[in-house]
Amino acid sequence: MKKFLLFPAVAFFILQSCSNTKKTTDTQNNVSASSGSEKLYQQQWNLVELNGATVTENVKAHLLFTAGQVNKVTGNTGCNILNGSVELSGENNLKFSPIATSRRACLDNGIADTEKNFLAALATGNNWSIDNNNLFLKNGKVVIAKFSGVKILTSGEKKLNGNWRLNFIAGSTATLDSLFPNKKPTLLFNLPGTNAGGNSGCNGFGSTLQLEGNRIHFSNILSTMIACQGYGESLFFKQLELVSSYLVDDTTLQLKAGETVVMRFVKQ
Repeated sequence: MKKFLLFPAVAFFILQSCSNTKKTTDTQNNVSASSGSEKLYQQQWNLVELNGATVTENVKAHLLFTAGQVNKVTGNTGCNILNGSVELSGENNLKFSPIATSRRACLDNGIADTEKNFLAALATGNNWSIDNNNLFLKNGKVVIAKFSGVKILTSGEKKLNGNWRLNFIAGSTATLDSLFPNKKPTLLFNLPGTNAGGNSGCNGFGSTLQLEGNRIHFSNILSTMIACQGYGESLFFKQLELVSSYLVDDTTLQLKAGETVVMRFVKQ
């Protein structure tokens, strides 16, 4: 069971009604604000700056908001899970009450300091603005935290993430072992990124990835140039380019061209 430590009520993110949008200019920080609470709930907000200093990508601190009769906030401090509620009122005002975190020890001093300063920023922030996919938490007119918005993954996209190993491919009567005598091809997804990669059974490769619902398309496939045994690599890339949709569960990924399953993978 996770234990949580309560922090004082925190002020953050109050957006005016979903139907209204407003443009303002913060002259002190030169930040253009676009209000409209629907924007708050459409993305995950990754912490990128704290008190004017850049937060490194490995910290993974973020906030995720859920609308309801009581607005919920969840996320991560970079070390611990956080959750609580956020009250939205007035014009771009906000208030967290209360914020709870798990109690994992943060052994890295840099991450521990980020967590401390992040929670302090939430405790002192009292208004917000959104501009160019960036969310700004402010105390008065002073920006104390900046977040970058990223797509919220669907349940299917969350299952898609990770490394997958091929165990079936259409288009040949040869066995998988004869097609790929050294190792089986793999696919690697790291959503919400827009690229996919892996290994063809011989060469590493990368591609542009397009996703919409269960529709999927691989394009601009580039690979290294190692000479390969067998003829499986060319078949693998050919089938990958034909793929138009996918089915996924916790252990199996099926890639389809129209109604036909052309490749099947198991989760690694």
